[in-house]
Amino acid sequence: MSGKLIAVRRARMVALLASAAGAALIIGVIGMTALPSSASALPGKAIPAAAAHRLRTDVIRIARFNGDAHPVSIRAVATTEAKALVTATPGDTVPGSASQPAYLVVMKGHFKLTHASVPPGARIPTGRYLSLTINPSTMQVMDLGLRNAPPPHASLRTYGPVSDLTTQR
Repeated sequence: MSGKLIAVRRARMVALLASAAGAALIIGVIGMTALPSSASALPGKAIPAAAAHRLRTDVIRIARFNGDAHPVSIRAVATTEAKALVTATPGDTVPGSASQPAYLVVMKGHFKLTHASVPPGARIPTGRYLSLTINPSTMQVMDLGLRNAPPPHASLRTYGPVSDLTTQR
């Protein structure tokens, strides 16, 4: 191997390692960035007021997207994802969810999942109760359940203080 080829390969390796180190530094800084105040949600505790306001705004948008801009009721509780799944999507399990904080939101209204993927000829899912599990740190929906009857364990009080987001301003 010529000395010039070795020098080029060495230069490429140094550049690659420098890029990897830079990326690791950026990821580390991003990881240390403060999370929104909603990240302070603790299972079994009341949902912080600022988080409740944002949560209401987000779930109203979700309700509208799913056919009901004015649900009859919107109730939410801070719990764990594992407990929320029992209500939102019974039978579902997610590894590690027993310690993962989550907001469980149950809305009553007339919902139609017009954007759901259904087989050809199948009906679009409809229901009166839309249940969501939401990550408090990102406010992203993790799970969604739709049914006509109240979800099992519909008494959210068993999980902690319930926030009524129906008319909250």
